[in-house]
Formats: sequence, structure tokens, C-alpha cells
Amino acid sequence: MTNANQMTEDEWEHLRRTLEAVTNAVMIADPGGVTQEKLAINHGWAEAPNRFPRNEFVYQLFSTTPDELHLLNERKNAHPGAGVEQTISDAVEMCRQATELIKKNVPEEQQTFRSIVIFLAENVARASKEGGFLGIGGKQICDAEKAVIDRMIAVLPAP
Repeated sequence: MTNANQMTEDEWEHLRRTLEAVTNAVMIADPGGVTQEKLAINHGWAEAPNRFPRNEFVYQLFSTTPDELHLLNERKNAHPGAGVEQTISDAVEMCRQATELIKKNVPEEQQTFRSIVIFLAENVARASKEGGFLGIGGKQICDAEKAVIDRMIAVLPAP
């Protein structure tokens, strides 16, 4: 079982910021349904720990609220006002760095982190249908969102 002391507070912060970057990247991949997607971020943040009960790694990861995390990310944003592609690229890079941190410090949690990233990303992507007309037709996860999720999955630990 993971002990909170296996990583520094800066490393935990990086993992938390990565999760927010992932959800933001999916949200901006296709601009439709932003309100539903923002609600999905909060819902996913609340639901994710329930998927991994009694897991210290998950407890530490979700010890900050999405609003607190958003404020932290705003202060540390390396590219304020970045465009869509830069924001997505930054999120992918943060996933790659997070993967390295986890491999080094808590390798037993690699699959847990992968599952959490995928859960949060897909939760945001499914928040609103893209395309269609008056709620008829459309895709649950649009091609642009799927492409972003696939880019992130590519740098996460293999299943």
C-alpha cells in the first residue's frame, strides 16, 4: 500500500495538476457543452475515489478540491492564454512526467493512475453529445476528444 511520504508534496501537486490538465484538455478539444463538461469534472473528482476504496494513493491524489486545484494551476500556468493545441500538448507532457514520477516512487500504483486518468477524461468527454440536432444523433465522445484521450493514454503506463 502506498504511503503519502513516498512522494514529496511537489510531486503530489504535479499529479493533481496533471489530472486537472487532462480534464481541461478534453474539455477544450471540442468547445460544445462546456457547462456540462465543467460539472462532469467536479462529478468525476468526487466519484473517482469511490472507485478505489481504501487506497492511500487515491486518497492523497484527491485531497484537493477541483476549485483549489484550478487556482493553483492558474498561478503555475507556464503558458497563460495558451491555445488549444498548446494546452493539449502541455497535458500530454504532464501525463508523461506523472508516469515517470509514479514509476519511480510508487510503481504499484501505475495502473491505478492510468485508470483514474482515463475515467476522468472519458467522464468529461461523455458529458455532452457532440453533433446531431436537438439531442438526436451525435456522438457521446467526439473524434477530437477521442484523439486527445488517445494521446494521453499513449504516454501512460501500459495495461
